[in-house]
Amino acid sequence: DMVACALRETWEEMGIRPEDVDVLGPLDAVMTRTNYLVWPTVGVVPHPYAFAPNAREVAAVIEAPVDELLEPSAARHEARVMPDGTVRKRVAYVCGDHLIFGATAWILEQLLGFIAQSPDTGGAA
Repeated sequence: DMVACALRETWEEMGIRPEDVDVLGPLDAVMTRTNYLVWPTVGVVPHPYAFAPNAREVAAVIEAPVDELLEPSAARHEARVMPDGTVRKRVAYVCGDHLIFGATAWILEQLLGFIAQSPDTGGAA
């Protein structure tokens, strides 16, 4: 069960209790550059929330307002040369002093695309 797995990982890595998560559903799988397949699941927790990140798993917790991430200036598109010589365009997001990149940015790009197109938000969060 992918949802149970996501909730367990969220508990282990972020200290978010499964019963505090209102699961909204899955996103498309993302392959990391180290060949791990990540199956993201989106959920909502009460705000504010007392995160308890596992220091061995989480370098930092970044709370980013969705409306700021939807601003065109938040996204950076970069071309990277891969080890095999191919060029791939990748997205990264600026959030305060932080740069969100890699698989986290790819997952975030997918989520923000859904939010931007949502009839519930009128196209804006």
